[in-house]
Amino acid sequence: MSPEFLRAAEHHAALAEQLGPEHPDVMMAMVAVLEHAPASLKETIRAKAVELDLLPEPDGYLEDGSPVFSLEAVAAKLGAPVAQVEETMRALLAMHGDGLAIDGAMVHRRQ
Repeated sequence: MSPEFLRAAEHHAALAEQLGPEHPDVMMAMVAVLEHAPASLKETIRAKAVELDLLPEPDGYLEDGSPVFSLEAVAAKLGAPVAQVEETMRALLAMHGDGLAIDGAMVHRRQ
């Protein structure tokens, strides 16, 4: 595990203890943990999310096979308003730059 991953995990744990696990800053810190996580851990987390039915059906895929989800699909799966999911996504983009944004032309739509 990289030093960046370990620092991000420590930061997340400290924030969670201080603010509680549902706080938006804690959720954003988890994104940083996942960004630096080893590929094997990311795959384990993805598999568990699929097993627990936490993810909507992908709207499409990138060239490398990565799934792409629409705001509407995520909102429906979470039972949250689209505006709330969009606000969270904008906050993630502000924190992590355009690396999370996907050009629609790059998405291969499901048939």
